Amino acid sequence: KWLVMVLVLIACGSKPQEDGKPQTGSSAGSGTPAAPLRVGVTLHPYFSWTASAAAGTDIEVVAVLPGEVDAGNYQPSPDDIAKLAKLDAIVGNGIGHDDFIRDMIKASGNTRIVVIEANADTPLLPSAHGDGKNSHTFISFTNAIQQTRLIAAKLGTLRPAHAAKLKANASAYADKLRAIQAGAAKSLAGAKIKRVVTVHDGYGYLLQEFGIDIAAVVEPAHGLVPSAAELRDVVDLL
Repeated sequence: KWLVMVLVLIACGSKPQEDGKPQTGSSAGSGTPAAPLRVGVTLHPYFSWTASAAAGTDIEVVAVLPGEVDAGNYQPSPDDIAKLAKLDAIVGNGIGHDDFIRDMIKASGNTRIVVIEANADTPLLPSAHGDGKNSHTFISFTNAIQQTRLIAAKLGTLRPAHAAKLKANASAYADKLRAIQAGAAKSLAGAKIKRVVTVHDGYGYLLQEFGIDIAAVVEPAHGLVPSAAELRDVVDLL
């Protein structure tokens, strides 16, 4: 139940507009520049975090990917690239989960866009297979809080008049996540099983917060079918 709650809050708490139109914050007052700051996001969780931090400001949050599309099998469309041409900044993963955005920015011709990497200060786990890093940092209470604060701080440098509001919004969002995290920790405090096998490599950051060890991951990479030998090893482990 707690896992469902966090995925709903983090991934769907502020739902991207299905038609690609931005979410618009309210005017910040007479000292605010006439043109709103347009900030794009790559992955859906970043929409929730950025929109939560930007609430009540003139910052517009734009979902680059359509709401029904998963980053793992995403193919850029001309309309999606056109969105980038109108952005002032974009929030991205930066460690492999949305590498497609680099070529999209280049294709858009937008040379003034500010790239905000959500994982710039995030301690990273290794991937279950291979030598890379686990890019699923967004499935985590701790990372969601830290990255929301980072996004708010970066936006504050672009909109100094809203810096205090952005920081306060990020703190309020963090309080919501901590409340859910505390409830989950209480539920798991007496868990007899602390070692699990997962199908996907995405849960490492979340499970480590509750002292649960991932003994093995079935998929060698996102969307790839494990070999007979790999399945045999997992069966033996189980």
